[in-house]
Amino acid sequence: LETARRSAANALPPERVMRVFEPPKTKRAWLEFMLVHVPILRWLWTYQFSYLPNDIVGGFTIAIMQLPQGLAYAVLANLDPVYGLYSAIVPVIVYSIFGTSRHVSIGT
Repeated sequence: LETARRSAANALPPERVMRVFEPPKTKRAWLEFMLVHVPILRWLWTYQFSYLPNDIVGGFTIAIMQLPQGLAYAVLANLDPVYGLYSAIVPVIVYSIFGTSRHVSIGT
């Protein structure tokens, strides 16, 4: 246990940790920080709205599969079915904002 503590303490020196998590100071630095860490901000401006009908059909297709599957998994785990809905909806929303792959279906 002591060896694990020492190796964890030496993984990142404190000055490196403070530099990594130091908040941006200027508006430009904030913009760059957000563009790096929130991928939707990079691609949303170049989205071709001619793809929107196909994306909506794809979203409904995935929802038809994901929602009942999430409900069933919640019932199997002896939870309220609403937790299955949460597990089917919330990860998709979070991944659409922070994800980096265009071709991913988040499964429950």
